[in-house]
Amino acid sequence: MTTQGHLFFTISTSFLIQHFICSQFMHHDDWWRIIPISIITCLLPDIDHSKSIISKKLKYFSYIITKLFNHRGFTHSLCAIYLIYYILQIISNKIIFLKMDIQLGLIIGYCTHIIADIITPHGVLLLWPLKIRFKLPIITRHLFTEKFFCYIYFVFSVYLLYPGYNHILIQFCIKTYIKLLNNIY
Repeated sequence: MTTQGHLFFTISTSFLIQHFICSQFMHHDDWWRIIPISIITCLLPDIDHSKSIISKKLKYFSYIITKLFNHRGFTHSLCAIYLIYYILQIISNKIIFLKMDIQLGLIIGYCTHIIADIITPHGVLLLWPLKIRFKLPIITRHLFTEKFFCYIYFVFSVYLLYPGYNHILIQFCIKTYIKLLNNIY
């Protein structure tokens, strides 16, 4: 999945998690800190790919990770998620207190990247070091393209987030989709 696809997938998933899971125990204002953090963190698993944005920013660290692990290997596994969670707990408990919304944003961003890669034909090695590839190829060149899927997913998440404005959202989506089709053909 491309950087743009990961960003849209993360934003959409953050909306849905906020609305359906965390709205019971978190204040609505906390989400405006979580979303930017999750957006930044959603690019982190691709540090094992030399041409990714995060690899270009952290060249030396990326070089080491790329030499040690294959793309969509360790950094896309449950081991990596646990390691990040463990590091966050150490930082929060011993060094500096990280608020729950910051920790949640970091985990949401990282996990949404992995989920987004699972729905591509290549999948991920979720149980690394086992060589079992987890994939649910929803995004393909034939059924759903990445842009189309991310667009529909984003519209769906906003649709559920703001049910009172659905008629406006539907009109906007139809107009935008027609413009997209006119640009393609």
